[in-house]
Amino acid sequence: LALALDLLRSIEQPTPARIAQLAGDPFPQRLVVHLSWVSNQQGAYTTIRPYTVAVIATRRGGTPGGVEDFVELVFHEPTHAVILPDRGSVSAAIAAAAAEAGEEVPRHLWHALLFYLVGSAVEEQLHRHGWSDYVMYMKRNAVFAAFHDAVFPAMAPYLAGDLALEPAVQQALRGL
Repeated sequence: LALALDLLRSIEQPTPARIAQLAGDPFPQRLVVHLSWVSNQQGAYTTIRPYTVAVIATRRGGTPGGVEDFVELVFHEPTHAVILPDRGSVSAAIAAAAAEAGEEVPRHLWHALLFYLVGSAVEEQLHRHGWSDYVMYMKRNAVFAAFHDAVFPAMAPYLAGDLALEPAVQQALRGL
């Protein structure tokens, strides 16, 4: 766990700023992250009212292969207060793209984009700090795999600053 905490400290400032930039919405003013031996079946959860509280299990953070997952999870959970299924810039971009295409909003696209944007931000920071072989959790573990072929190529130009959020989401939706 000590390695995970040292790694977290090295990226704790720029990572939320990058996530907020990518999400198009600021991180919450009041944010509490509880590191606990246990949490729930998924290993973490977040509440957003009356303020954002993330509870994250630490038991894998001290195991080989668990450090990177733990570090990404520490940023993933509070981002649930920034990227939601029914509000925020990402949700608005998804709703606009679906309306333009005359389609229903894909049920879990908001969460797939949360995984992708957080994973990308963490991956960028870890690469800058010498973890050049780090691959985001979503990709390594095939989370929302049905979205990968649409989300990864559509969002890459957005990450690079070559495309705005809404057109990137439109491309992702077309690719589904």
